[in-house]
Amino acid sequence: MPSPFQKAEWITCPRNNGGRNVYSAFYETITVKENGAPVLRIAAFSDYCVYENGQPILPLSGQFACYEEEPVYDEIPLSGILAPGKHELKIVLYTVGDNTSTHRKTPHALICEITDGDDILAFSSEKTLSEPEAHYVSGDPVKVTGQLGFSFRFDARGEDKKALAESEAISLSDRILPRPTDKLVFGKPIPAKVVDGGSFENKTEGSTARIMNGAALRTAGFSFLPDGSGPHPLRVTEGDGIYLIADLGSEQAGQLSFAIDLPEEAEMLIGWGEHLADGKCPESPMGRVRTDIGGRNFTAVYHGKKGKNVFVSPFLRFGCRYLEVHIGAKEASVSSLALIPAIYPVKSVTDIVTDDPVWNEIYRISVRTLRLCMHEHYEDCPWREQALYAMDSRNQMLCGYYAFGETRFALASLNLMASSLREDGMLELCSPARNSITIPSFTAVFLTSVKEYLDHSHDAVGTLKLLPTMIKIADIFLSRVDPKNGLIPCYPEQQYWNFYEWQSGLEGSISGHIEPEDMTYDAPLNAFVSIGLRSLSAVCRFFGRNEKAEAYEKAHLALNRSIDAAFFSEERGVYATYLDLNGNLSHYCELTNSLAAVCGAAKEERLASVLSALLEGNLIPVTLSYSIFKYDALLGNRVAPAKVFAEIRALWKRMLDDGATSFYETIEGQTAFGNAGSLCHGWSAVPVWFLHRYALNADPRVTGITGCRAETKSDPGVI
Repeated sequence: MPSPFQKAEWITCPRNNGGRNVYSAFYETITVKENGAPVLRIAAFSDYCVYENGQPILPLSGQFACYEEEPVYDEIPLSGILAPGKHELKIVLYTVGDNTSTHRKTPHALICEITDGDDILAFSSEKTLSEPEAHYVSGDPVKVTGQLGFSFRFDARGEDKKALAESEAISLSDRILPRPTDKLVFGKPIPAKVVDGGSFENKTEGSTARIMNGAALRTAGFSFLPDGSGPHPLRVTEGDGIYLIADLGSEQAGQLSFAIDLPEEAEMLIGWGEHLADGKCPESPMGRVRTDIGGRNFTAVYHGKKGKNVFVSPFLRFGCRYLEVHIGAKEASVSSLALIPAIYPVKSVTDIVTDDPVWNEIYRISVRTLRLCMHEHYEDCPWREQALYAMDSRNQMLCGYYAFGETRFALASLNLMASSLREDGMLELCSPARNSITIPSFTAVFLTSVKEYLDHSHDAVGTLKLLPTMIKIADIFLSRVDPKNGLIPCYPEQQYWNFYEWQSGLEGSISGHIEPEDMTYDAPLNAFVSIGLRSLSAVCRFFGRNEKAEAYEKAHLALNRSIDAAFFSEERGVYATYLDLNGNLSHYCELTNSLAAVCGAAKEERLASVLSALLEGNLIPVTLSYSIFKYDALLGNRVAPAKVFAEIRALWKRMLDDGATSFYETIEGQTAFGNAGSLCHGWSAVPVWFLHRYALNADPRVTGITGCRAETKSDPGVI
């Protein structure tokens, strides 16, 4: 087989080159011979979908998120998809064209080829015919969120191939790497059961999210399962059209799909969300999807044509449980309304099974949460951001090693983060992105994540490539140590966010620099760096770099001594979070004291005092994600494990009792962050870690968990 892209060129649609939220269509014609085995290789900025006879070819979109300097290609076998004979393929290229938390601003470009053995059937070049895509509205400025990026506006009334012209070749990297992870699997469509519907009347103006959220709903009691088995005719006599509220049955992540017949052209607004907490009243008893949240816009627009409208949204992945559809017509017939689940194909799942059904459900939902937050890379959440963060992904990797035996996916995410390293020794806040701010403590966590990857994968080659990034990060942190007290001060410049967790006094300021008189030394930052230095020392020692290992171990111990000397309050018997320039201590929380124990700064009597305070719960508590440090401190020191596990059980059971099908960003659920709290967040799956690390093979008389055992199943299939 020839090496890829021997003849292919990077191309763009010259009438669409530039701008944001841009769609173009490219056309190639191939002939598949009898017993042929055609293969498509393609790389795109930002995503692509291939169509044949107007239908998308599976797998759908899912271009590996990458940097312009290191493009990544997919290899997709077309055998069994394309029958022998002549085929015209349409490739739709979608480019974000802006800096978000999921993408950097990149050119509008793709490169592709179709081969059959040694034969090259088609390849991208200036001769490739292209056009601005006829159905998607390019340049639409509406973003779902600033982190996730753009929504879409689709017009089904247009026709393809209105004005084909030759493409334009552009210069981009000729070093194109194979995809480092498996391609996503797209499962059987999950019908969204219509649980309520009737007429709507628009009452507000502004964004589609505001219009949809502000519409008056009057129920007609519609209830049916639109699973494609037959059309469901709907009719209302008042208002501006038909609304539907539909339930997928559980949190899902995937591509919107529907088949709806319209007697006339009509605009449809499609909203999605994780709950129906709003708007319950006699006129709409089920409540409604919250589409407008502080300027966020959880809506898409579909301009329907007269007749049958069959649609799959390949680019914007929906994270939701509920759909709300407003059809601007008083009659319609719905055959299907579904989400096609997008699943990363883990090879197996190891379950923890106990005698307690609550623990079993906590574990099951934790694993489900992990899988909902794995696509091109780890994601914080499928609903609001779909972004790769160093702190979030550390929890996800650590749990995934046990639940899935998965290390390849972890390495791909670590490499993606390493590629974002900045001149100041910080990683970008998200990868592959360019953000205006970054969080220093998250960069410190990256050092620990690499060491844990080595522990679980034993991959010397992959880890060695990450070592220079680790060293640069550590050395720049150490260059900031204040010789007066041996501590790293907080970061005062505009581009840094001194964030530690979503808890009172620990959120930091996302904007604005810190004035000199307000500077502090922050115990969490110093502890995270200390843990990172210890991790780096271990990695250096693994590779026989003993001199560096000793230097970083020495720096770790020195930082621990400084943390202990500066932050411990003799009066309170615990560590403070902040030390100001006048020597005043303030803020007492579980996170700081957990980190003091985990990094090794707290010893002997002070450690005992800290652990006692953590057990008693009199400090500002940790949130779900950072509970990994609290419970590691307690369980790692064998402090009252039965009581600790009972506390974990009670906390996560609160979400189960709330009806959770995935675990929340914080325990407050959807009301957090001004009603923008996520109900599916990968970092909250940490019970997987606690159960594997501290309960499995442990004495049930000590842990209080009986019958604890592991069961591994291969080919876990759907989520």
